[in-house]
This record gives sequence, structure tokens and C-alpha cells, in this order.
Amino acid sequence: EACMKFRLILSVDARNIDARLGLGEGSLSEGDYTAARAHFEAVLASASDNPIAHQGLGLAFLLGGDFAAAEPSLRSAVEHDPTLWRSWNGLAIIADERADWEAADAAFASAIAAAPQQANVHNNIGMSLMQRGEPARAVEAFDAALRFDPALSTAAHNRRIALALDGQYEAALAGASERELPAALNNVAVAAARRGDRAVADRLFAAAITASPRYYELAVRNRQTVAAGGSVR
Repeated sequence: EACMKFRLILSVDARNIDARLGLGEGSLSEGDYTAARAHFEAVLASASDNPIAHQGLGLAFLLGGDFAAAEPSLRSAVEHDPTLWRSWNGLAIIADERADWEAADAAFASAIAAAPQQANVHNNIGMSLMQRGEPARAVEAFDAALRFDPALSTAAHNRRIALALDGQYEAALAGASERELPAALNNVAVAAARRGDRAVADRLFAAAITASPRYYELAVRNRQTVAAGGSVR
């Protein structure tokens, strides 16, 4: 509905920057990154210093998987407006991709300074810490994300994984609903296998298979792989 209104505005005022930015954001939300880039580039063609357009263009590249193209736009965004937390968050994700933890920490710190209660930033910090092999610190970040947004299911899921990677298997499974339990057991089993706790992993895979109301092919395959000495992710 919002995009329809923005298009109506542009039909009578093709140079309306706010409407063009709105359409760009709408395209981002819909996952149409090609259209989003076109809208943000149209704004930058007439207002090259617009930080929201730089941010939107960078996010469109980032979400589309082109990190190299995303970085210059995101840097331009924060140079024009250091309060743009989504740009800092994007720069942190790019730094994580190349395992530049110092740069990631700096970008995350800037994102938190701009939006201290933004749950998605805390969730991404947790993901970064798991990449570094620091699950205990990752749990703290996921806890912060859930304090600010208790309904953020990705943070709850990631917290279970971090607890399991820290060897806290019971805590990782605590609170899982009957619907969530099979997947939670499988995921915790995968973490146990990665830690080398193969006996625990086998027990949890078996529990996942039993708890599932349908044939749980993934858990069966994972159990077989671990039993054969292979690795699972």
C-alpha cells in the first residue's frame, strides 16, 4: 500500500526524492534488490550526497550478495551521517565475511552507539562471536537481542546453538516447544558433534528422530554421518 502511494506521488512529481527513497525501501523489504538499486541510484543521480540513498544502495548490494559493491556505498552513507546504524551493521557483516574482527568490532560499536536497543545488531554480534569460536560471549549478545526484542526468533535459535557450542546442552534445549523440539535436538546434536562429543550427539540425534511426528531425514542422515566418523554442519 505504501509503495502504491509512493508511485502515485511520483506519477505527478517524478523528482520527489522522499517518494523515490520510499520505493527503494519498499523494494528492499520485498527482496527486489534490482529495483531497490534503481530507485536509490535515481536519487543519487540528482542528490549525490544523500546518505539514505547511499545506505539503501549499499544494503541492496549487500542483501544481493555483492559485498564488494556494497562497502563503498555503506561507507559513503556513514561519512554523510554517522547515525545510520544499518550501514554500520552492514559494514560489520562485510568485515565478518573476511574475518577482520577488529574492523567488525569497530563497526558494531558504531552501530550500537547509534541504536543501542536495536536487537538485530546484538544478534549479528552474537553471530560474529560464534564465527570466532567464542560461544559464551555469543550467548550474552543473543541475550541482549532478546531483551530488546523477545519475539526475535532468529536470536532465540542462535542462542540455542551458542549454548550447545559452549557445551551447555540442557540449557540449549530448555524452553523448546513440542513443535520446536525435533529441530532443536538436531541442531544441538550437530553442535555436540562439532565439539567432539559424539556419544552425546548420537543420543540427541536419536531423540530428534523419536520426537519428530514425521520421518526426520536430516537427523537420520546426520546421525549416520557422525557414526561413520564424518562431520556435520
